Amino acid sequence: MLRRFLRITALTTGLAAAQNTSIGGFVVLSAVAHDIPPAQAGLLLAAGSVICAACRLAVGAAADRGIGGSMRMVSIMLAAGAVGLLAMAHHARLTFVIGCLLAFGGAWGFPGLVHYVVGRVAGSATTRATATVQAGTSAGATVGPVIFGLVLHHAGQTVAWGSAAGVAAVAAALALWAHRTERALIGASRPGSARDTRSR
Repeated sequence: MLRRFLRITALTTGLAAAQNTSIGGFVVLSAVAHDIPPAQAGLLLAAGSVICAACRLAVGAAADRGIGGSMRMVSIMLAAGAVGLLAMAHHARLTFVIGCLLAFGGAWGFPGLVHYVVGRVAGSATTRATATVQAGTSAGATVGPVIFGLVLHHAGQTVAWGSAAGVAAVAAALALWAHRTERALIGASRPGSARDTRSR
């Protein structure tokens, strides 16, 4: 069951990394294409980075207090990121800016929470579990920007960001699936519950 959880989570983070690295790599180029001056496009990237950092701190603090420290919260964040990416596919500048900030917060804010969940679920196997998930993340971060760049070049802004939104939505659905396995694993670790978990 732990291996299944790690495979699903690695696929989740791989898809998520494929689209979130594209945000950082292409947001300035896209902002300029939306008639935003280069200096303001750079400020938009900086603002998005600040929001990303704030979201990571916020979800970490919430998890320390027992609030939202699960793959369900990861799913919610990725879903919010998907909405932001979809807004970035719009031609209006204001919609693009708002979508960009939302995408940075949701689509970029999840990695620390994923590692927290993996560590909590894996227990003594945390090192190997983290390596498995990080392998998926690294693969997505490598391939994603290349594919996004090709789509952007051949199909344009709307299709590229719309496709990224679709990838983020799939990652959100996978995170929700991982949450089901996460709950089963946590239940199996409780005294007297292993038999019930195996029967499921």
